[in-house]
Amino acid sequence: MTITYFDNSVKIYSDLLTTFVNNQDSTLTVKLYDCCEDKIYDVNYIDGLMPQSDAEGIFITIPDIYSAVNTIILSLTTDVEIEEKDCIYVESLLDCTVIDRLNTNLENLAVLEALRFGNQCSGCYCDDICLLYKSLFNNNDNDCQCN
Repeated sequence: MTITYFDNSVKIYSDLLTTFVNNQDSTLTVKLYDCCEDKIYDVNYIDGLMPQSDAEGIFITIPDIYSAVNTIILSLTTDVEIEEKDCIYVESLLDCTVIDRLNTNLENLAVLEALRFGNQCSGCYCDDICLLYKSLFNNNDNDCQCN
C-alpha cells in the first residue's frame, strides 16, 4: 500500500483495490484510525472513495484528513478476508507546534526524526508511530494537536 497526502486528503494505492475492481463478488472495507483521537472511523463510499485509476494504478482518495497521524486499514473479503494496513504522519499539519516543542525540549528532535523515518516504512510500525506522536505532545492538558 502507498499513501500520499495532499490538500487535506490522502491518496491510497493498493493491490487490494485492483483485486476489488476485478472481482465483483468481493467486499472492500476502508477504516481510518485517528491516532490523536484514538478512534477508528469507517470510511463511507462517497465520490472520492470509489476506486479510480491513473498512470500509477488503481487508487482511492479519503478527504478531510486533519490529524497528523492516521492508520489506513483496507479489508477485502472474497472467500477469505485479506487486510492491509499502513500509516501516514503528516508533518505539515504540525509545523508551528513542532517548532514550539523543539524549543522547549531538544530531545523531541529525536522523536520527530523517528516519525519521519516511520513514514518511510511501508505497512510497519503504525502503533509505534502513534506512540511516538503522542509522546511528542504529552502534556497536562492532553492536547495532541489534532486540528
